[in-house]
Amino acid sequence: NLDYTNHVTPTYYRAPQTFEWYDDPEEVWLDRGLQLMFDALDQMEADGVDFSQYDSNGDGYIDAINMFYAGSTTAGWAKGMWPGSGWIQDQWSADGVSTLKFQFTGMGTSLSIATYCHENGHMLGFWPDLYDYFDDEDDESEKSRGVGQFCLMCDAASGTNPVEPCAYLKRLAGWGNVTTYNTL
Repeated sequence: NLDYTNHVTPTYYRAPQTFEWYDDPEEVWLDRGLQLMFDALDQMEADGVDFSQYDSNGDGYIDAINMFYAGSTTAGWAKGMWPGSGWIQDQWSADGVSTLKFQFTGMGTSLSIATYCHENGHMLGFWPDLYDYFDDEDDESEKSRGVGQFCLMCDAASGTNPVEPCAYLKRLAGWGNVTTYNTL
């Protein structure tokens, strides 16, 4: 029930800083990641990309920005280049459209789509994480695993063939039929 098309740039963008600079755990999460994204968008604009084609509903905003970056974050949860998604209304504009929804994901040592799909679940479906947030200092016995490997928004199970969203999220998205059974 979702027709989702991505434009993939024909070239890679080489960032002006090292990955370690962007992945600095002492910096506010997303700040340097967004700087990387804006720099890449500037380069695409200089290369002649027409961003107006990415506004399918005519609302003046790029429908979605997906950015894969080379490498894996080592800064820790919600620090440095931790994968994420969000809204950045009107912080970058070109060709009559502006930024709004974005997500960025690390490619690690080989390209996989699980985190990309998870972050798009936040960005497009407004779906929550269905795993527990915890610190490294938390008692291991008190940690749950959320809904586990039964939902894309918790544990995708496979990087190359992630599980689907759970029934609850499919229902929220209008992707399923609900059947109510009455018991006697």
